[in-house]
Amino acid sequence: MSTTIAIDLIHNTYGACPWNRAHVEGAIEEIPSCVRLFRSIISGAYKCDLGESPILKSAIQKLASVQPIYHIPTGQYVGLQSYRKDQSGVREKLYKGGKMNVEPYYVYSNSDAFFAVQWDIDLDENEKDVIERSLSHIHYFGRSEHTAAWYLLQNQPEIIFNALPDSTGDESVLCCDPEKVNDLWIAPGVRNAQLQAHHFKSIPYKIETEPEPEPVHNESYDLVILELDLSYALDRRDTLLWCDRLHKAIVSKLQTPTLCNKTRITLKAGRQFWLYSTEGFTELELNAIESVRALYTSEGRFELFCDYLGNLLNIATATTQLVSETPYWMVLAPAKKALKNRNDVYKTIAEGHFIKFGVEHQSLREFLLKVGEDLSIIEWINCGNGILGASKNGATIATCQAEIWESAWDWQTHRFSGSEKKALHPTSRTAYRLAIHSSKPVLDSVSLGFGANYGLGVLRSSLSD
Repeated sequence: MSTTIAIDLIHNTYGACPWNRAHVEGAIEEIPSCVRLFRSIISGAYKCDLGESPILKSAIQKLASVQPIYHIPTGQYVGLQSYRKDQSGVREKLYKGGKMNVEPYYVYSNSDAFFAVQWDIDLDENEKDVIERSLSHIHYFGRSEHTAAWYLLQNQPEIIFNALPDSTGDESVLCCDPEKVNDLWIAPGVRNAQLQAHHFKSIPYKIETEPEPEPVHNESYDLVILELDLSYALDRRDTLLWCDRLHKAIVSKLQTPTLCNKTRITLKAGRQFWLYSTEGFTELELNAIESVRALYTSEGRFELFCDYLGNLLNIATATTQLVSETPYWMVLAPAKKALKNRNDVYKTIAEGHFIKFGVEHQSLREFLLKVGEDLSIIEWINCGNGILGASKNGATIATCQAEIWESAWDWQTHRFSGSEKKALHPTSRTAYRLAIHSSKPVLDSVSLGFGANYGLGVLRSSLSD
């Protein structure tokens, strides 16, 4: 027989400071110490007038006589930083030049947000009753903001206990000798250093992690979707910044920056990064992408997880009408001088005609190259109403219309260079909204112009939301 205590984490979070560390250092007691568990039970017992019960002391003495095993959930570490206040408590006044507090905790998935502790010893009915009543009065685990429900498991479910006593383990668990149980009944305000002086002992434990299955990669994969673990959408104006940061994080995992020219990164709806490779990803590149689990920026730490790995054809929508989802900036400077034969000249959009390598001409050229057309046989035609057309063998295969995207420079076209944020200046600081119609359906994931590899100039189906 055995005794098992389960601790359900109501908000899927847990954070408890190790006994030998300050609470502002960012460390977490990954395996809850026996001393912490016993003192919590005693605290709950006092709330129901059982704190001095000899039955309670007998139960804890039995549990202290054996070393428990644990189920430790797998979670993500979070460290909230804030400035320390000085001793006066003035809100705006910082302590010692702005030293930081780090309030750490773990976040768990809904399916694994619980701890379980099992002792290989059986309690009698009276002892179980006292423990149960004590546990019912405990409402958090670790720090008070981490709400939890404690209870005895009557029927032993199938739980994988993954933290066991092991002399080679690197986790230290503070335990209590049965004859030192009286030391647990100590005033709540007593410092941890004094607790350790009462002959509690540390026992090494080891957390056994299950090996992750080897991912099966196919070199024909050309699309990876990384989901942001956020409850809100990132500001689309910072698209270039986020995509550049992700690209650098991936390249840092590779020996050579092979992603630069053939990969496009797009931030969709502020919640997903789409990485599309025109040549397909190699196994090395896929491993590098999947190894980036978070982005670190001046705004905090953003968790990432792989939501899709496959081909663009299987997930993108084929469409004949595309419109700008993000502003389009030109790559090349448009020609400013008109040629002698004015029929060969495409004037600027402001003049109502077109100019060679102007916004319509340049964007339509890029679009046709992306869909595999041969530009040497293309004829350019003025369709009127500010629309430029591309004709092949006498048939119009694509048209483009552009308008100025007002206040688009507020999109903050910048990226990080090391820790420094640098502004990027395309040839033209004027941004445009494009509308392209194609005679044959194309995938609605085209990116054109300046910053196309980093989420700018993204076109989507005009019929989609």
